Amino acid sequence: MISSKFHSMAGVSIAACAVLLATTSTAQAKTENEASDSTKDNASSKVVIVTANRREQAISDLPQAISAVSSDTIEKLSASGIQDIAGYVPSLDLQYFGPNQTRVTVRGISPDEQTGTSTVSFYIDEVAITSPSQTGQPDVPFFDIERVEFLRGPQGTLYGEGAMGGTIRIITAKPDSTKIGGGLQLTGSSVKDGDNGYSVDGMINLPLVEDLLALRVVAGHKREAGWIDQTTVTPTIFTAPPERYVVASVDEDVNTSETTNVRAQLRFTPTTDFTVDLAYTHNESDVRTVNIASDGDSHVDLSFRPVKDNYDLFAGTISYDFWWAKLVSATSYTERTNKRTDPQEPFLVATAPETDYVDLYSVEQTTKSQVFTQELRVLSDDDQAFRWTAGLFYREGEGDQDIYQIYGASLYDLTSVTNYLYESEYSSYAVFGEVEYDLTEALTVILGGRWFQEEETGPTYIDGDLLETLDRDTTDFTPRATISYDISPAVMAYATYSEGYRSGGFNRFGSTLGTATSYRPDKTQNYEAGIKVNTADNSVNFALTAFYTDWADLQFIQLDPETSFTFVGNANQASSRGFEAEMVYSPFRNFQLSGSFSYTDAHLDSDVVGNLTATIEAGTRLPAVPRYRYSMVANYDVQLPADWLLSLTASVNGAGESDSKLEMGGTYTNIYGNVFTIGSTLPAYNIGSFRAGVSKGPYTAALFVRNVWNERAQIGNDNFLPIFGQPIYRNPPRTVGLELGVQF
Repeated sequence: MISSKFHSMAGVSIAACAVLLATTSTAQAKTENEASDSTKDNASSKVVIVTANRREQAISDLPQAISAVSSDTIEKLSASGIQDIAGYVPSLDLQYFGPNQTRVTVRGISPDEQTGTSTVSFYIDEVAITSPSQTGQPDVPFFDIERVEFLRGPQGTLYGEGAMGGTIRIITAKPDSTKIGGGLQLTGSSVKDGDNGYSVDGMINLPLVEDLLALRVVAGHKREAGWIDQTTVTPTIFTAPPERYVVASVDEDVNTSETTNVRAQLRFTPTTDFTVDLAYTHNESDVRTVNIASDGDSHVDLSFRPVKDNYDLFAGTISYDFWWAKLVSATSYTERTNKRTDPQEPFLVATAPETDYVDLYSVEQTTKSQVFTQELRVLSDDDQAFRWTAGLFYREGEGDQDIYQIYGASLYDLTSVTNYLYESEYSSYAVFGEVEYDLTEALTVILGGRWFQEEETGPTYIDGDLLETLDRDTTDFTPRATISYDISPAVMAYATYSEGYRSGGFNRFGSTLGTATSYRPDKTQNYEAGIKVNTADNSVNFALTAFYTDWADLQFIQLDPETSFTFVGNANQASSRGFEAEMVYSPFRNFQLSGSFSYTDAHLDSDVVGNLTATIEAGTRLPAVPRYRYSMVANYDVQLPADWLLSLTASVNGAGESDSKLEMGGTYTNIYGNVFTIGSTLPAYNIGSFRAGVSKGPYTAALFVRNVWNERAQIGNDNFLPIFGQPIYRNPPRTVGLELGVQF
C-alpha cells in the first residue's frame, strides 16, 4: 500500500513540476549547480554556507545556534561517521553502541531508552530518517558528503516530529553533469589490545548527458575491530550464585561488526531553473555483539547480543525556480528491518518438580517499518525585505515488533516459545510556515508555526490471538519567534522562542494490567539569546548562546504500585539551562584553531514515581547529560617541495561526569537474595586525536591516531542484567590507522 502510494505521489510531483516548467519561462533564481560553485568559492574565503532554514545563508548570518562540519574538517579528523565528530559539537552528547545503534542528546533533552521516538531528528538532505527507537539511529557514512549541520534547540516549525532537542542534517555531494569524476579510499586500523579493522569506499560520477543528466554512486564496506573479551556462562537450574554459572566459552575481541552501504543519485537538469534528484540509499550491518564491558575491556554474559540491521531509502526531490518563488517537492519511502537477540537470566518459580519452573532464556526481537513521506514547500525570493516559507507535510507508516520469548532453549530440552506481535499503522498531517521581515537594515523579525495532526492504531497479538487494539489521535501547534539585530557589520545579536514535540505512543497490555493504555506527546519550550561575531576578513568567527528549556509532559518509564508493572506516563516536568560558545580563529594563512565549550544543567522539576524507589525527587539530574563539554582542533598546512602538501591536525574533546540513569541508586533483590544497584556514575573523560596527511595532485595518504592516550571512557549504562557487574558501554581504545586515497 505504502509502496504504491510512493510511486503514484512521485509521479504526480514530477507531472506537476513539468506543467509548471512548460508554463513558466521567467524564473531567475540560481540553480543548484551555481549554488554549489558558490559554496566552493566561499569555502576558500572561509565563509560557511548552510541551508538549515531551507535557504542558503552564511552560518554567521543565521540567527540561531548551529554548528556545521565541512567535508574538509571531516577529512582532517579522519571521521567515518557521526560518532567521530559529535565530541566537537557543543551541547551534543552521543552514545555509540555499534553500527546503526546511536542515542543522541542535545541541550540536556535526554530520553529514557525505553520511550518512543528520538528527541533529536535526523535528515539526509531533504528526507527525515529518524528512528522510532532511542538507540537505533541509522548510520550515514561520511565518504563523499558536503557537510553536516547540527541545529540546537527545538526545530518543530520546519522539521516537525522528534526535533525537541535539535536536528541533525547530513548533506550529500550531488551528481555533476559537466565532468567524469571519482575517488577511492582505503583505510586500515589496529585497536590497542584488540583486533584489526578496515574500510573501502569508492565514488564514481558519470555525466550521462552533458549539462542535463548525471549519475553519482558511492559504495563502501567497513569492518569495525573488536576489543572486548567475553566469558560466556550457562546457568544451572536450582543452584544459587556463584556456583549457578558454568563457563561455556571465552572469546576475544567479540564486538566486531560488518557494514555495507550504497548510495546512488541521479540528477536531471532540463533547464537552469528545474532540477530533479532521485536517490537510493542502502545500508546493512551485522554486529556480533554490542560494545558492553562490565570490567574494563572484559565482560561476562549469558551469550552474545547480535544485531542485524537493513535499511533502504528511496527519495525524490524536485525543485523549480520561478521569478518570485521556489517550489520544492520532497518524496521518500523507507523500509527498515532490525533484528536483535538478548539473553535473559532464567528465573525460578518452584524448586520441584522440574516442570514447575519457568526458564526464560532469550528474547528475539524483530522490528520492521515502512514509511512514506511527502512534503511540498514554497519559498519566496531571498532578495527582498519580506521573505516567507509555506509548506504541507504528509507521512504514513506501518510497522510491527515481533518478539519471541524462548523458554528453556538449551536447558533440559523444555523448549517453549511465546510470541508477542505489536502492530502499528499511523499517519500525520502538517501545515507549516515562516515569515521574515526586515523592519530596518539592521532589525529582522521571524515568525513561524506548524500545525499537525497524528493518528495511530495498534493491535497486540499473543501467539496469534488478538489481545487488544489501541488508538490515539493528537492535534497540536508549535510556534517560533525570533528577533535579530545587526549591532555592526561584524556583530549580530538575536533572541528566540521556539517549541518542539515528540509523538506519543501505546502502553501495550495497559488495559489488561490496569495502567494507562497510551501516553501523550511531550513538548519543549525554548528561550535563547545569542550573539555572533564575524570579522570582515573571516579570521575570527565567534558565537555565544544562552538557553533555557522547559520540558513538559516528559515521557518516562513509571511503575504502577498496584500491579508492579511499568508503563510510560506523562506526569513529569523537567528543564534544562546553560550556555554554548564556539570560536574559529585563523591568525595567519594555513593555520586554523577552533574550539567549543558548553555548560548544561538539566534536571527534574517535579517528583517522579520510581520503579525501584518510592520517589525520584525534583532536582534530580537527567541521565547522560554532563555539566560541561569542550573541544579544540588545531590544523596547520605546510607546503613542501615538489608540490606536496603536509596537513597536521591535533584535536581534543572531553566531558564532565554524568549519571547513567534517572533513578540512580535504586536497588532490587532477586530470588537468591542478591542485591543489584541501578545506574552508575559515568566519569569525566578527555580524548585526544592526531592526524598527519600528505597530498599531491589526486593522491593522499594519512596516518591517524584516535584516542591518543587510550582513555577508557564510559559512555552509557542501560543496566540490563547487572548480575555480572554494571554493563558499561565504552569507547574504543587507542586506534592507529592508515588512509590511502585517490581522486580523478
